[in-house]
Amino acid sequence: MSTPATIDFRAFGDEVIELEQRRHRVGGPQLLFAFLAAIAETERENIRESTLEGLDTAARKGKHGGRPPVITEDMLHPCCGAARAASPSSRSSPI
Repeated sequence: MSTPATIDFRAFGDEVIELEQRRHRVGGPQLLFAFLAAIAETERENIRESTLEGLDTAARKGKHGGRPPVITEDMLHPCCGAARAASPSSRSSPI
């Protein structure tokens, strides 16, 4: 005897309540999403403005953020001098 994949309880006279019915909502989720998107956009603008204000204040105080430079002036000048000496334009042409 094979059993069906689904059982029709109405045949037994019981009332069936479906828990996974699809609810057709017209504008609720879209309206909520638009509202949350507007709040996120406003918050992003506020964060950007406060970041720029903080960077401007720090620059006026003479403080600059970021990593320290890898190549310092002491390292740069000997390299530039050696590169200029080795460049073909600095050599006199035999012509």
